[in-house]
Amino acid sequence: MSLPATTFYCSRCNFNDGDVGTWGMKEYVLPNNVRIVVNRSLGWCDDCEGVVSVELFSEEACLRDIQQAEQSLTASGQRPRRIWWQLHRFIFHRAWQGYVTNWERRHFRLTCDLDDAKDSLTHLRQRLNPPRCLACGSKKIRAPLVANAEAWENMEQPKPIGFIHPGCGGELWMYQDGLRIGLRPSVSYYTPEGDLIDNEEVDGYTTASSEYFEERDKANAIGRGREVPVEAVM
Repeated sequence: MSLPATTFYCSRCNFNDGDVGTWGMKEYVLPNNVRIVVNRSLGWCDDCEGVVSVELFSEEACLRDIQQAEQSLTASGQRPRRIWWQLHRFIFHRAWQGYVTNWERRHFRLTCDLDDAKDSLTHLRQRLNPPRCLACGSKKIRAPLVANAEAWENMEQPKPIGFIHPGCGGELWMYQDGLRIGLRPSVSYYTPEGDLIDNEEVDGYTTASSEYFEERDKANAIGRGREVPVEAVM
């Protein structure tokens, strides 16, 4: 799947930058090797002098993620079980096993989502450094980049974003020229304090394959000391 690229330019000088460099997954690696998603937004880095991804800290968003994960897990219900008088569940054994397997996988994924949300909140509350640039690690960042909340009805028509170009005084505008780009997906790993550890490419096309997220859930469960159901590794 290819994605549209957004270009930002200054109304006063010849500054021109795109958001493709901000693509890719970002993950914190916790002390127990659990990996959680870095909450981020588009911003400006004074050291990079351009458009970058910056860390986004919001306890409210973390609490909301926990609530939504808890609701989804509750809605999944209890593990299906066979009652002796429900003969069809014995007669159609293979279909029943498939049903149970699907429930186990879904329940495991939802449990991992809740664990991730709780770990994100704990990480935020323990964080010492302020938000940083995810490209160079600088703390000299400005966010949000897009402050103009008006609807962008025609993305091929430039729209002012309400951000003043540092050192210039012009306003940044954004537009999409219809160009779509497909890249090998990548993931960047960071310490809990926002220091870059490593980058690597992963399987997929622009976005990571579902297998990547399944493997991350399994590795995280092991890091947390949770049992990985047999159905989740099939």
